[in-house]
Amino acid sequence: MGRFLKTFGLYFIGNTASRLMSFLVMPFITQHVSNEDSGYFATVEALVNIVVIMLFISAWSGILRYLLDKDYDSRRMKRKVITAGYTIEIISLVIFTVGFIIVNFFAPIREAGFVYFFCVAYMLHQNVAFTVRGLGYNKLYVCSGILGSIVSFSTNLILVLVFHWGSAALILAAALSYFVPALFMEFFARTLKKVRLRDLDWSVVKTMARYCFPYSLNQGAYWITNRANTQIITIMMGLAATGVFYWANKFTSIIQLVVMVFNLAWQEMTFSMSHDADRAKKYNLMLKNFLLFVSCGLLFLVPVTRIVFPIFVRNGSQAGLAIIPLAYLGAFMDSLANFLGSVMCAEQRMKSQLTSTVVGAIITVVVMFGTIPIIGFQAAPLATILCFLAVVIMRTINLRDVVKLNYQMGYLVHYGLMFALASLVFFKGSILMNVIFAVVVAVYCIIVLRGIIKDFVKMILKKVRS
Repeated sequence: MGRFLKTFGLYFIGNTASRLMSFLVMPFITQHVSNEDSGYFATVEALVNIVVIMLFISAWSGILRYLLDKDYDSRRMKRKVITAGYTIEIISLVIFTVGFIIVNFFAPIREAGFVYFFCVAYMLHQNVAFTVRGLGYNKLYVCSGILGSIVSFSTNLILVLVFHWGSAALILAAALSYFVPALFMEFFARTLKKVRLRDLDWSVVKTMARYCFPYSLNQGAYWITNRANTQIITIMMGLAATGVFYWANKFTSIIQLVVMVFNLAWQEMTFSMSHDADRAKKYNLMLKNFLLFVSCGLLFLVPVTRIVFPIFVRNGSQAGLAIIPLAYLGAFMDSLANFLGSVMCAEQRMKSQLTSTVVGAIITVVVMFGTIPIIGFQAAPLATILCFLAVVIMRTINLRDVVKLNYQMGYLVHYGLMFALASLVFFKGSILMNVIFAVVVAVYCIIVLRGIIKDFVKMILKKVRS
């Protein structure tokens, strides 16, 4: 637990600074960039994510997986893993570049140069970042995240406020927020120096490809469950509606921050404990802490979002406020599914993981197309909740032979009542009522998290005394 809290704390500090900057720039962007341009950027961002994951088969995940595997613990084997991962990516980059040129020739892409740079920068960052994490350079990884946020923040401000760019500013800023940190990490970690022709072992390449290919398919299906709603809103409601949804849904990135940081630390632990005899006990301990920590963070954000939303979101995007409570609940279900996904990766149950994600993807598409004409924006968080509920159930059943997961049902009952009350105050109460309720929620969360807080304080005091 101490090791997890240390890794969690490190990632949390860096990523909190990153997310804070992204929120500071929101008022300027929503005021000076049209909803149509924001919607186009949201569409591009979602498509870049899926295209890079699928065409580059998420080779970076294989790099992290095998760098942390005890069977690949020697220096020579680590070099083989890094060389194999980079070899896959170089081959994929050539294929991607040729494909991008062909597509752009027959169907011109708006701001094609920036979009291509965005794709390459994202791929490069993922490769270097996962290698750095696998080698244990967590502080370097955190610093690079802060640097990326500074780059994004400053680039957006200059291009939007000074040059009055629209979607091009958002795309270029996003690309640079990946590219500059990748160069920064490479400068200090020298990952390319570990790529040697003599260490190219095609058996390792095949092993990693066998792991990464189903993983990338799973990520592709996950994209449908999590990001296809943006594309469907664009198709059925237009780019302006996508822009409104994008900025409202941005608030869920706060809870996703906590989840992402938790999963970064948790992912490393699951890979390293995959051979432990008592891992079932550890899985349940971490599940308990996960449920308590993430659910409390989500509950506190409901009244806080109602208070700050008008400050951060302008230019007619306030209509997105209505989706917030359901969107937070969807983010919670998403995070729980991801938690179980890390366990399934460690247990190498990639096919079962893929099956559950495909089912979730189908539910997302059906619910989105079926309910958007009736409930509009609310279709997106509703689809997220239903699809990830199905994913969680399927993964829980699949893992029964490894661990009988304890979901703390007693806690979830009174938590559900608190969340319902928070949603009622959110919609019916004034700003003052939400401020008061935020204080009440803070006290509730401190009581619920007292054990985790106590362990964290002990760890900090031990660190200070040593």
